[in-house]
Amino acid sequence: MLYLKPQAVLLPSNNSSWLQSIQTGKIGLSLFEVVIMRNWECIICGFIYSEADGLPDEGIAPGTRWEDIPEDWSCPDCGVSKEDFQMRPVV
Repeated sequence: MLYLKPQAVLLPSNNSSWLQSIQTGKIGLSLFEVVIMRNWECIICGFIYSEADGLPDEGIAPGTRWEDIPEDWSCPDCGVSKEDFQMRPVV
């Protein structure tokens, strides 16, 4: 899944040349970062962890990357560790 994640844009308030450069197109600013959310599948039971959805009932917020889930986390369906999950291709 692809998501557009808003980014903060900070400009010096006392430097009008920055603002003029942006307005004339001499400096391009990206207001969004493209974020690819992946799905991970348990190879034992087929449970899918979606980074986009997270697992709010287990305290894992939507948007939590696989790398940010604690290493001692286990599959909620069969109890195996993170090592028994594979990334699923994005389709």
